[in-house]
Amino acid sequence: MAIAMREVRVRKDQLEPDMILAKDMVFDDGRVLIKEGTLLTKEDIQKIRSYNAEYINIAKHHVVAEDQDRAVSTKKIVTSDGVEFDIEVNEEKEPEIIETISRAFEGKKTPSEFEALKVENDPKFIEFSRKHSAIEAKIKKHIIAISQGGEIVVDELYDMPNSIVTDMDIKGDLFAYLNGLQMRADHTFSHSVNVAILCNLFAYWLGYKEEEVVEITLAGILHDIGKLKIDEKILNKPTKLTADEFEMIKKHTIFGYNMVEYKPLSRNIKNAILMHHKRPDDDDSYPFGVSYNNVSNYAKIVAICDIYDAMTGERPYRKKHSPFEVIHYLERDSLGVLDTRFLFVFLSKISNSLINSWVKLSNGDDAKIIYINSNNLSRPIVRTTKNQYFNLSERKDINILDLL
Repeated sequence: MAIAMREVRVRKDQLEPDMILAKDMVFDDGRVLIKEGTLLTKEDIQKIRSYNAEYINIAKHHVVAEDQDRAVSTKKIVTSDGVEFDIEVNEEKEPEIIETISRAFEGKKTPSEFEALKVENDPKFIEFSRKHSAIEAKIKKHIIAISQGGEIVVDELYDMPNSIVTDMDIKGDLFAYLNGLQMRADHTFSHSVNVAILCNLFAYWLGYKEEEVVEITLAGILHDIGKLKIDEKILNKPTKLTADEFEMIKKHTIFGYNMVEYKPLSRNIKNAILMHHKRPDDDDSYPFGVSYNNVSNYAKIVAICDIYDAMTGERPYRKKHSPFEVIHYLERDSLGVLDTRFLFVFLSKISNSLINSWVKLSNGDDAKIIYINSNNLSRPIVRTTKNQYFNLSERKDINILDLL
């Protein structure tokens, strides 16, 4: 294996004014965030910190060479069979990263061995699916009862999605397992379970205290409770909604808030139910007439989990998107829309949890995720069943269609 130094970068949380940008910062669609040669201001640095990249190219004379936590190198890895990859590493993590990549190149497998490792053939996924269905049925009863004025049994509601998370030996498998679930007839309730699971795990990632994790999980369960007041024909309509139907859908946040307004729930949970569709500077977000300044962190967390699960789940009116398609969408279109303090933690954790997952590529190949590119989370390095390797951040002609 040959390795050659190419360039130096700086961690974005240690950028300082008057550093010089050594390379354009460009979105996937070609838009330039900040141009090469820019003398960075505080405002530029704030923009960069909202950008989904851990390390930024800075003119070399600004980098302290001895500070290896601060400086990172792009190194070329060449495998024994001639495959080349450019991988960003710092000195401390370099051996671990190179070992991870190298290990993926060893021990070629036959197609039948690859087939046996897919999620759909995993006994743990089969058990996960069974448990998810049972919990969905129980949560449905709770949500319907609450919508009709019943009590909120906090411990029971929290324990159901939390048990799914705690029962997972490898928490990262959750995303592949959720992706493998089939669309339910009552997708509102399966969606509520999924959002609760995502909120639970996300809250732990963000370092919230135990009691806050409970509340954020409950907010995920109850965020769409207001949809019980909307005609199922509208919710399950397989064609585009009319303007009047869409206006009715928008009211579900107010309906939901009204259902829990006088319940013994924290203000933050109620805020999440009311405000999880509110966006800054967006006249189409709702509820109307409410300032984005009133949106709680719980609502911002639920918003991210809600969008992710809605897009990765199949609906009567559209096919589901793969997790990597959704990561790409959120990387590209969510600056200034979702809170990037939370969003990029979520995207980074999800994408890295999908290492070793199997995917279907647009060229027809089945492949395994072997490495996540930190500056392009939705375009990983993959290894196919034909033992070919593609760095999708360079191979723009190949896309991930779905997890297998």
